Amino acid sequence: MYFKSIAAAALSAILFAAPALAVPLDPTDMRGLRSFGGTPLLLSFSAVKGGTEDRTIAHFDLSGFAGPVVSAVLHLSMQNQDPTLPSVLDIYNFAGDGTVSIDEFDTGTFHASLTGLVGSVVNPVLDITALFNLAIANGDSYLSFNLRNEEDEGRFFLSDVIDGVYSTGSSAGPTYIDVTAPAVPLPAGAVLAVTGLGALTLLRRRRRV
Repeated sequence: MYFKSIAAAALSAILFAAPALAVPLDPTDMRGLRSFGGTPLLLSFSAVKGGTEDRTIAHFDLSGFAGPVVSAVLHLSMQNQDPTLPSVLDIYNFAGDGTVSIDEFDTGTFHASLTGLVGSVVNPVLDITALFNLAIANGDSYLSFNLRNEEDEGRFFLSDVIDGVYSTGSSAGPTYIDVTAPAVPLPAGAVLAVTGLGALTLLRRRRRV
């Protein structure tokens, strides 16, 4: 009976030694770009305002992920300048270089629209697991987003990350990706140690009989 308990403990250790881990992934660089039809300007804050005025670029470093993740959820927090208007945010994605630059104003492939955003502060979330894993599979160094909308679809202020420093000039919270990485298998040496403990216990029990 005692041996069965040891065996069960060993099996439990093998199966559950390192559960999946959820960690927040912050942007390496996140700030706004502004254009009135000419050369865009690099801003010291993050904003989205319809048409071709303000857009926000965010870069997320993928270097810490060697393979697919269990889940990845984009969390946004935005101060809504038109709280009674059902505002819209369009999300475009691209493989960036980690630094916001003026040539990224029109960069990106349309991914999704967040609609019906009402309230002085809105905190929408979006499951981007497939997009995140595709970027890893493609060998992209960064998963980057261009946050924008059309004219009369709302005005937002977001937090920003400039030179690695997070700040916000509004009531908006941080923008981040909640990533759940897969469970890490127990190293072979640890498995041998656990199973060896069970075998040693059985041997000692037999000698006493």
